[in-house]
Amino acid sequence: MTETLRVVAAGDHFVLPSLITAAIAEELREHPFTVRELELGWPLEPFGPVAEVEEASDAEDEVIDALRDSGAQVLVTQMGPVTERVLAACPELRLVVVCRGGPVNVNLDAAKSHDVRVCFAPGRNAAATAEFTVGMMLAALRRIPQAHELLAGQGSWAGGASYYTYEHSGWELEDLPVGLVGYGAVGSRVARVLCAFGARVMVYDPYVHGEIHGLRVGALDELLRRSQVITLHARLTQETRG
Repeated sequence: MTETLRVVAAGDHFVLPSLITAAIAEELREHPFTVRELELGWPLEPFGPVAEVEEASDAEDEVIDALRDSGAQVLVTQMGPVTERVLAACPELRLVVVCRGGPVNVNLDAAKSHDVRVCFAPGRNAAATAEFTVGMMLAALRRIPQAHELLAGQGSWAGGASYYTYEHSGWELEDLPVGLVGYGAVGSRVARVLCAFGARVMVYDPYVHGEIHGLRVGALDELLRRSQVITLHARLTQETRG
């Protein structure tokens, strides 16, 4: 007889616990399981350092109670703190699944010492971030917020003639030199979309090899010199800071 897998779905107001449960049900159609749902406060409540982890909801007690009460072997979460204290208090836990691009809410050394495996979702938010990047670029270049203010304030385009003067009409993406710093899951999607707009895309990323969308530039200074728009997609590390 197959053992029932016990899971805690510690979601929040963005990644809802019910969404985690639905995803688990889809993956475990042939395996019996139970889910204990827990809703954490983010983004209505800010995340930050919790004990020794960098970014998490301040909810060690809530996570411990949910794991203990359910005897869970698996924790699926976005912002739940997985600290040494949590791991020590929940000996039945065997797997932590983090619903974000990096496990910054998990003490990886402690997880290893407690024989708990950790997995996460690189690129989970890549499409959303890339779309938002291009949307912000269009809003700034085409001056969409300014046009909206004219229309909302006056009820029509009348009186908005200054929007169409050369110095106020904005730039078009087509043929515009746009430089990307970083060509990972987000940067590569931004490059693909910008190429579809006809922008002259240039990319600086010393860690990426092979074919790219756009022109590879070998030095950051060269990219900055040749670009009229710069978009940053390098992960923050000690090497990239500043």
